[in-house]
Amino acid sequence: MFSINALMVWMYHQNKVINTKTIQWFIILCIIFVSLAIPSYQDNLTIEQIKEDVLQQVDDLRYGKDNLPQGDLNKASRIHENNQERLEITVSQRKNLYLKGFVGSTLENNQWQDLTKASYNGEHEGMLKWLKKKKFSSTYQYNLYQKLSKNDDQKQNVTINNVAANKKYLYTPYSINQSDVTSSNIQKDLNLQSIALFGSKSYSYQETSSTSPSELMVGSDWLNNPNASQKEYLDTESIYRSFVYENYQTVDKGLEKTISQLFDQDDFENTGIYSVCQHVRDTMTSYLKYDDQISDKDSLEDFLNQKTAGNDVLFSTVAVEAFRYYDIPARYVEGYYLKSDAIDDEGNATLTSKDGHAWVEVYFDGMGWLPIDVTPGYYYDVYTLMNMVATPQGEQSDTNIEKGHQDSQSVDDGQNGGMINDLIDHVGNLGMMSLGVLTIVCVVIFIIWILLELLRLILNIGVKYIYHHASSKNKTKYLYGLMEMYLKSYGIDYQLGLDSIEVDETLSIRVRFYRSG
Repeated sequence: MFSINALMVWMYHQNKVINTKTIQWFIILCIIFVSLAIPSYQDNLTIEQIKEDVLQQVDDLRYGKDNLPQGDLNKASRIHENNQERLEITVSQRKNLYLKGFVGSTLENNQWQDLTKASYNGEHEGMLKWLKKKKFSSTYQYNLYQKLSKNDDQKQNVTINNVAANKKYLYTPYSINQSDVTSSNIQKDLNLQSIALFGSKSYSYQETSSTSPSELMVGSDWLNNPNASQKEYLDTESIYRSFVYENYQTVDKGLEKTISQLFDQDDFENTGIYSVCQHVRDTMTSYLKYDDQISDKDSLEDFLNQKTAGNDVLFSTVAVEAFRYYDIPARYVEGYYLKSDAIDDEGNATLTSKDGHAWVEVYFDGMGWLPIDVTPGYYYDVYTLMNMVATPQGEQSDTNIEKGHQDSQSVDDGQNGGMINDLIDHVGNLGMMSLGVLTIVCVVIFIIWILLELLRLILNIGVKYIYHHASSKNKTKYLYGLMEMYLKSYGIDYQLGLDSIEVDETLSIRVRFYRSG
């Protein structure tokens, strides 16, 4: 007959060659990936930075990308870079709205980031779950306060169609009703994020915001004399408030000295949020220059030292640190600003990249987080504010669109003309996008390879076990079947009386070929 040894030798080398070639191909793919990745990054980047960049590219693929820098001060210049349409909005009232997206809690290496996990542990461990059981969330807190104050009669319907903004976020004002938005998750105590795989494109909700600026907000009388339901709310709010005061009052150590020198003036008397707000605005207007057209080279340090101008991203960043310096909890926010005069007679408005904006949100005890603007051109002057204080809130221009009333107070946004995307940046973005796709492909290939290798290993173990525990007759049948399968794969017609010498020579040639390969 023919040589079983030759067949077993061939099987051994075939198995070895398959493993070796698989590993070789994987190494080649890794080399290709590294060779493409290295030129795409600047020198001295850490693995952690590369990881963050790749994760950002994956996010961009899922949710799309707009001009908002998401807290990256190195990209502050891009926030108003072009006139691309981002959001289509329909409202039933004509008033200004801050549509909240990204929220930054701590500043580190020119990047606004979330609080660390440790901040939510320790004495605050389980706080977020407990608040959820109590149906309390910082995202909906102001709406809860409005209902308890019976100030929610000025409701309006808002519909958002996300044309080309980042679909990761649900852009909402501060007075949104919790029951209106179901396709989202509350991200810690920060914002609303979509639960859809590729984000949310269209959604509607009700909101009850006032036309008065946040710095004029005064707590209702019931905060000092609550009824049963109001007291339950305040007891819950006090738990979250203690967390806020512990985590959102810390000034960045690298900026504390400069902030002190800029804002700590002898003639200033801190009497609360309104006084601090006016002091921060006046100081920044006096000593810092606003310019929408800044460069990526304009750093926060140069801006603070009055060497360069800054836009809303830098103004808001400095203001957050200034509020914290005066022991007022504050955070950095990005999103879109809807001006009342951008709304047409049918209640429609289209927001572009020019309407992207950064502002400060401040925590008002009992009420929650509310927006405060410090960027020149985005807030009312002190004389207008004084008149608004003297005007009953019911007389504010909170008019319904369907009544056809077009009188409204508006704020000049101070925007200059549009500008074309820089070609080099565009090419760089395409390169980073390609790198992200390539990374995903390599990871998928690696996972598939691992799964196939595990499957092969399991099958080999199973076959060996069955063979060694089989009877002599079954072992013969098993070897007979293997020989038939392998010989037919090489075009050798397996039949009784075949030329065993010719078969051995054929298999020997195959073995030498795979060894050399």
